[in-house]
Order: sequence, then structure tokens, then C-alpha cells
Amino acid sequence: MKSCLITAISQPLLGFLAVRTPCSGSWHVPVPVEQKKSYSIALTEKDWSCTLFQSGADLPLDWESAAPENDLFLSKTYLHAIEQYAPAGMKFAYAIFYFQEKPVGVAFCQLMTFNAVEHIQGLSEPGRKMTHWVKQRVAASARFPLLIFGNMLLTGDHACYFDPAFADAPTSAKLLQSAAESICNGNAIPGFEASAALVKDFEVQHAPFTSILRKEGFHEIPFQPNMRLSLRTEWKQFEDYLEAMSSKYRVRARRAFHKLDGIERRELSLHEVQELDPQLHALYRSVANHADFNMVILHPQYFSGLKAALGERFRIWGYFLNGELLGFHSAIYNGIELEAHFLGFQDAHNAHFQLYLNMLYDIVREAFAAGAREIVFSRTATEIKSSVGAEAYETYCYLRHCNPVVHAVTQALVGYLAPKEEWTPRHPFRE
Repeated sequence: MKSCLITAISQPLLGFLAVRTPCSGSWHVPVPVEQKKSYSIALTEKDWSCTLFQSGADLPLDWESAAPENDLFLSKTYLHAIEQYAPAGMKFAYAIFYFQEKPVGVAFCQLMTFNAVEHIQGLSEPGRKMTHWVKQRVAASARFPLLIFGNMLLTGDHACYFDPAFADAPTSAKLLQSAAESICNGNAIPGFEASAALVKDFEVQHAPFTSILRKEGFHEIPFQPNMRLSLRTEWKQFEDYLEAMSSKYRVRARRAFHKLDGIERRELSLHEVQELDPQLHALYRSVANHADFNMVILHPQYFSGLKAALGERFRIWGYFLNGELLGFHSAIYNGIELEAHFLGFQDAHNAHFQLYLNMLYDIVREAFAAGAREIVFSRTATEIKSSVGAEAYETYCYLRHCNPVVHAVTQALVGYLAPKEEWTPRHPFRE
């Protein structure tokens, strides 16, 4: 009854989603802008200004001056690489914020079309139940250009950075909202406009920042948790990590290791990644296609492109049986964090060799070897990740639709369409 009521109310309004309409209230009507490499936009905060760039290749030294030194994901090298090997249809924008002409903040934007039918698992498949048919009809209208502050290829708060000496959290949020207003409406970059803005991914400790977004009219949207494992200071090596587990989970781990007998695991060189790119992409797709929610499909040469750009800061390991590639996993080294990146495997061999579980343990091994203090396992497969010690950190996205009528029902629609994941947290370590 609740679902039908939401549908009955929202269906007449969802047509607005597919058509770009001028924003109302504080969201201004688009103004034509001359095509050029950089664009200046006015901000609501006194003494602040912002310059936008469409290409990472055009970023000036001001970006490096304002961006944090310890975050690879806001570095020109990384951003230029993912721009070169971007998912189909994705556009980019880079914002540098100035306080009295001094560069003290940066933000990274992606623009892509959100399509609920394509991005939410199962909605494109025929169903026998009326409830499934109704959800398909609602989802079919949920298609619109979306401005994203953050990175759809990562989990975590990699949207922006502001020097705290010049902008506290509330000021940073107001600056970001002001920039979003201009960019979203096409006031800044010709052809770069959207029907909605999304700021991702923030946890509860960012409340001083996110509370301002809510005051500015953004809906808070709960999302899948980020799974992270902090390596305890008393763990000096992988065996210490294993010994901290209860006997049940330690036996389970060693059983999984034995399952890999006969499998060769080795790191892939750039040349090997380039040669194996088609296989790596196919294995990645075999896993990604099963995800409940997936907004991007990687570029076919994403892995070799990122490896060429980042070198030893991006590494890939392959699992081979008699020379045949059964699976792979990758990791990005970002300071004290090890980011477990994309992976893939053959479904037919996963259960027998416990490939996925062994990949998770191998990532933990690599974290010790690299001297990392935390592993970011990202979203999805939350239960099995918790079984190796990862903890769930609730993350939230903040969404604002330009059309006020559609915006009023956005939160209910997201709750209606979003896939529901039920899982049981595991606790492998002794108390």
C-alpha cells in the first residue's frame, strides 16, 4: 500500500526528471557562457571566488598549492588519468577556490546521466509481480543529468578540500553549495548543466559540514556503508592479525588458504596489464554486473591507463591456473591507507578456490607489507568483508534536485527504488 501510494503521488511529477527545467528560488536561470579553458564564477561568501576548469590538463599550479599533499585522489596525476580513461558519457570539472586571490580550496566534479533502470540491479529484467512492474514504471522516468561532487570510482569523501586556516566546515559547505548552484544551472560552463547535484560520501564525523548542506536544502540519503579495517598497533605482521581472531575464524582463514593450492598469484607488470586488459575488463564486468547498484562501467583500458599513470601506487595481482587468468584484484596506495580497488574473477572457479575470500586476505597481507594503517574495502559484499575484520561505517550522500516539485518527493523515491541489502555483521576477533 505504501509503495503504491508513493507511486500514485510521484508518477505525474516524474516527467520533470527527464526534461531539463529552469531552477527556481535561489537556483538561477542558465546564462550562455563563451567556450574557453577556464571559467570564473561568483560565490555568495564575501572575499571568496572560484575558477572552474573542464580538463585536468589545464589545471594551473594553483591546484597543487590548494590541494592536500597527502591525498592521491585529489592529485593532478590521478585525476588526469581517470579523465583519460573515463566511463562512457562522463564529463569532468575542477574547481579552485580563492580567498582574497589566494588558492586555498579545491573540488572535483563529475557529470553523468543517472538512469535508474540501468543502474539498479533487476529493474531492467521482466518480473511477474505487479509491484515489480510499478517500480519499473517509476524507475523509467528517473533519468536525468546529475552533477556529482566526488568520485564515482571510489568510496569516501574525496569531493573537496579546504585549508582549515581559511575555511571551517560550515564555510566550506556554503562555498560548495554556491558553486554547485552555478555549475548545475549551466551558469559556469557551456553544455555542463544538470537537473540535480549530489555530494558524496560523508560519515557522521562530518556533521559540521553536512548539517549546512541540509540547511541549504539537500536531502540526506543513506547509502551502503564503507567497509574499513584499522590495523591495530600491536599487529606487526599478518600472523599477528590471524592470531587475534577467534579459533573459528582462524580455522576458516587457513582452510581458505589451502583452497588456493595449485593457483599461482603474482603481481602484474605494466606490460602484462596492457596485454591482459581485455581479460581484466571481462572479469571485472562479471563481478560488477551482480552488484545491486552500479552507476559506472569502467573504460576497457582503465587498468592499464591507471597503472601507467600511477606506477607503484597502483598495483594489480593475477590468480592463474595452468597459465589461465582466473581472477585479479587491485589496490591503490594513498598514504597510510590502502584502497582495495576493483577486482574480478570467474564465477565458475570462485567457490572451489574461494578466490574472493582469499583476495580479501591477500589485501590484508599487502597492507602489512606496505606499512598501511587502514584498509578501505569500499562498499558491497559487506558480510564477507566483515568476516575478515572490516567494520561498517555508515555513509551519506546529499542530493538536491533543481525542480522544487520533484525535489519534494526525491527522498521518498530514493527510498522506494533503492535496493535493500540485508546482512549480518561478523566479529572475527577475540574480545
